[in-house]
Amino acid sequence: MLHESLRELIVARGAGVIADAEEFRGALDDFLREDEATVGELNLLVDAVRLGAVQRFLTVVDQGADPAAAVREAGLSLARDRGTDDPGRSRWAVAVIGYALGRAPMSVVNDLIISESTQPTPPPPPPAVTPRAGTPPPPDSGPPRPTTVVAPSTAALPVEPVAQRPVPAPPPPPVPFDARRPARRGRGLLAALLVVALVAAIAGGVWWWRSGDGKTDDPNADETGSGDDNSSARAPGAIGDDELVLAMEVDGLTRVYRVGAQTGDATPITSGPLDQNPAISPDRRWIVTLLGDSGGKVPYVVDVASKGQARRLFPESGPCARADRVGWSPDGSRVAAVCVDATNAPLGLFVGLVDDQGTVAEPEEVDVPAAGSLKGALSWVSDSELVYQQYDTAKGSGLHVVDLDSGETRRITEEDGLFHGQPDYSSDRGLLLLAVGAKRLEPSAIVAVKPDGSDEQVLLADPVLYPTWSPDGSEIAFLRDGRLFIGPWDELGAAHELTGLPGPVSAPPVWGSR
Repeated sequence: MLHESLRELIVARGAGVIADAEEFRGALDDFLREDEATVGELNLLVDAVRLGAVQRFLTVVDQGADPAAAVREAGLSLARDRGTDDPGRSRWAVAVIGYALGRAPMSVVNDLIISESTQPTPPPPPPAVTPRAGTPPPPDSGPPRPTTVVAPSTAALPVEPVAQRPVPAPPPPPVPFDARRPARRGRGLLAALLVVALVAAIAGGVWWWRSGDGKTDDPNADETGSGDDNSSARAPGAIGDDELVLAMEVDGLTRVYRVGAQTGDATPITSGPLDQNPAISPDRRWIVTLLGDSGGKVPYVVDVASKGQARRLFPESGPCARADRVGWSPDGSRVAAVCVDATNAPLGLFVGLVDDQGTVAEPEEVDVPAAGSLKGALSWVSDSELVYQQYDTAKGSGLHVVDLDSGETRRITEEDGLFHGQPDYSSDRGLLLLAVGAKRLEPSAIVAVKPDGSDEQVLLADPVLYPTWSPDGSEIAFLRDGRLFIGPWDELGAAHELTGLPGPVSAPPVWGSR
């Protein structure tokens, strides 16, 4: 979990890392995995240092004040300084840094995670784009929490459909940008354009496969489908082609929801309190999500169709007890993940066969160069080819593809100092989406490229996060300031906000299978 990762950062770098806000931000960028914190959370933590809230907390604790009271006072001060009416998030930022420094007990952090509502009161809604008509998904309730997950002692809130909230203000109009790609070796020009246009950083996208087309509910089926709509053959209750799956923070709980792409209607799948980074199986029956426990992010699989209990995806005693975001193979027979240890250091790239319960008994490591620099999400571009990401502080991050049959690897992106993040493949388009920017963990441009690295084109130069293909490859969804936008893949400047969501989106959305 994030507060534990911050404590590990303090142990590794020393308490002096928080003396300067810029140094602290750089340390966060280098130390944290992409899926451990949103951009908003990182900015809030840095503001807690920059605006003096952490120092105020330390001062009053040194004078004998109760840490919980000191967190409340410093958090209120931080909220005022930031001009926000959401003191809950500000108290959280002070508390987790205080915990990392050994000055606030875990009970203070837990109380804020489970009790504080972190949703700001939105302003009166201006005129907004009317969502397209559609049929909302049926009410659903989350599965029982697994007994192996360490959760706060306070009982989780009931899992039930959530009321809609007022519509937030629309974003500013997109910056005009010529998306026509120069010659492939003209990367200097592309890099310059991106650095100028973006706030930028490695961001994410998610991978998809043709949403159950031609598939049965058997995850070991060999058919890959033809692109026709066979959704009627899916298990009742499976995720529809017109539904996204994403994590939102509502009433202090971060849960995974199924959301109507046309209506914005949201129904929780998991019960929280810290569930993020979902992936959808090709038959759209299963989701894998990372559930928070005291040791980090643990992959669990949930049978959405039958509302079954969440199960550990990988054995608890194996190398993949903790992992980054998981990716499904197009035929649904295998999953892949970058597995990590208790300190979030990568152990390697692992692939395993999925059984009829959606779990993996024996994940096997894939031999790739420089496995210690693996980061982030994965994307399958065929049943035997897997795109993965490697991170280098000096050279940026690059995307590589490994052929699981031959073991051969090749680099897709060039070493240009930019950060290329979290690919998402569309078989209908034959294109990988990726986020490309100048710094890690900040909004980036949306770029499309063929799996061999050719025909690169910038689809949107605005600084956004986490692009993901629709199941048929006709649309792309992405995040801007915690809000979800959807638009035609070749005209993302016309994207509209999906309004009515009960809270800000806190992790990468997924639409097509990945």
